[in-house]
Amino acid sequence: MAERIREDLIRYDHPQFTLDIQGRRLIIEGTVVSLTPREFSVLDVLRRNINRIVFPEIISYEIWGNTKKGSRVRGYVMNLRRKIDHGRNLESPILSRRGFGCILDDPTQLGH
Repeated sequence: MAERIREDLIRYDHPQFTLDIQGRRLIIEGTVVSLTPREFSVLDVLRRNINRIVFPEIISYEIWGNTKKGSRVRGYVMNLRRKIDHGRNLESPILSRRGFGCILDDPTQLGH
C-alpha cells in the first residue's frame, strides 16, 4: 500500500494523458505539453479530487490561498481542455457542472 501511495505522488496515469507530479509535466502520447505553473496547479487539484465536483473557489484557495480568484480558474480550465485535446478530437476529461464547478473524469478510477 505504501508503494502505491508513493507512486501516486510521483505520477498519475489518466487514459488520455500522464501527469508527472514531480517534474510538473503533462505528457500526451509521449510528448511533453507545455503548461504554465498555474495550469499545472489547477490540473493537480482536479487530480487530487478525481471524479468529484470541485468548485472554482476551492481550486483558487488551494492555489492562491484565497477564494477571490475563482473566476480565473475558468480560464485555466479552458486552456487545459484545449491543450489536452490539441486536435485529437476526444471528449475532454475535464467536465463542467454549470453553477458548481468542474470534474476531472477518469473512468478507470470509479472507486473514488
